[in-house]
Amino acid sequence: MKGDAAEIQALYEQQGYMTAIPILSPEELQQARDAFAELERKHGEDYTAYSLHNIHKEYDWVMALAKHPNLLEVVTAALGPDVILLDSRFICKYPVCNKPAKTQESNGIIQPNNTCNKEKDGIEKTDGMPFVAWHQDMKYWGFDGGPVLSVWLALDDSLEDNGALQVIP
Repeated sequence: MKGDAAEIQALYEQQGYMTAIPILSPEELQQARDAFAELERKHGEDYTAYSLHNIHKEYDWVMALAKHPNLLEVVTAALGPDVILLDSRFICKYPVCNKPAKTQESNGIIQPNNTCNKEKDGIEKTDGMPFVAWHQDMKYWGFDGGPVLSVWLALDDSLEDNGALQVIP
């Protein structure tokens, strides 16, 4: 981890966030991706998109991510040594296709559908991207005070093409 605890804390207090902090080694990242792919196979994308809540209690590999020494180094530098894990959740933004609904009840409203048609070249064509609306985590969670922070540990690259996370300092 680059920087000492005072620098990390100052940056966090100034901006309200930190980004691009290396936590997992390439091997650890691949292991996490493989383990998550197994959850997708087991539960399906409709479930894994947002319903994998507090599974650190069930899967040791998820708890290991939450307690990773590199992660705890940054969290304790920002908040101090007394930290607790309140929640863990996978939020997956799978590709979404907007297709006209075929049911009479839909009144012709465009409905999101996670199954995209593939063109001849095999590339998925999507009309929309899933998103999480702008929010402040503490207010979103119902907290009135802090110190509180959320950790986003991305298992995939965060790029403009796949709906990168954006923050406001």
